[in-house]
Amino acid sequence: MKAAALEAANIRENLADIINVIIEELIKTRFELPGFRKLLRLARAARTVVNNSNYQRIANSLSSEQEKLIERILGLAPVNDDEQDEKMKILSWAMLKLEPKKPTTNNIKSYTRYVSTMLELRQQFELSLDFIVPARLEQLKDETIVTDVSDMKKMRPLKRNALVIILIIMKAGAAVDDLVQIFINWIRNIETHAKTKLEEYRLKQADKIDDYVLLLYKTLLALKSDRTAEEKIQEIEAQFGGKTDTLLEQCREYLGLTGENHLQWMMKPYRNKRSVIFQLLDQL
Repeated sequence: MKAAALEAANIRENLADIINVIIEELIKTRFELPGFRKLLRLARAARTVVNNSNYQRIANSLSSEQEKLIERILGLAPVNDDEQDEKMKILSWAMLKLEPKKPTTNNIKSYTRYVSTMLELRQQFELSLDFIVPARLEQLKDETIVTDVSDMKKMRPLKRNALVIILIIMKAGAAVDDLVQIFINWIRNIETHAKTKLEEYRLKQADKIDDYVLLLYKTLLALKSDRTAEEKIQEIEAQFGGKTDTLLEQCREYLGLTGENHLQWMMKPYRNKRSVIFQLLDQL
């Protein structure tokens, strides 16, 4: 029963959810169900053990400089005069919790600056949270976001530092994920635009294709005739009407812009976003 409680507490925060897992395990193993008070105490104890273990692992990874940075974020320590104003804007607890606008073409420059600041902050805490399952991390992040700075200051340093670290790492990861998603969307849109333009070009060239097929047909008729080779060549040249070079150029253009090749049509929409795409890629 204790093992089931600890396992549940690893992935769940809500006591009712932990109790439900314990009950399911007891029913599965055909044990008698204890009273609710005992289940509640067990669930609460399991959650405390797991949380303290996670918080302690994070605390063991922190240096004194990193702890001081957390204190500055929460206003527990003064900000040094030599700190850059732009970077320190994100270092207030309220600003750190604030959700930025989702990245779009219009605000991508400001969003990449936000991501850059978050990643610089993330680099101050080079540690892994792999020992906490993703679902539990999300719950802890949500708990942290709804906690105001006064409540954070009242917490034990062990828990307080862990929650700040979790929020920074999760928000930095989410910011990068948003950039990746908008990059994927842009490339998809550029490719879709290119394929649409290719189809439009094919439709516009339909009449010319008929002319090319007719020219090929007449050329084949000339080749199949009983005339001499020289007469056949003269007949074919007559069909071309002295426009051999022009026809060759038209064929090259058509073959280069059609077939399964829509890449040529991607250049124009790509150029429109080239600079912001590179700004975006710099953060990935």
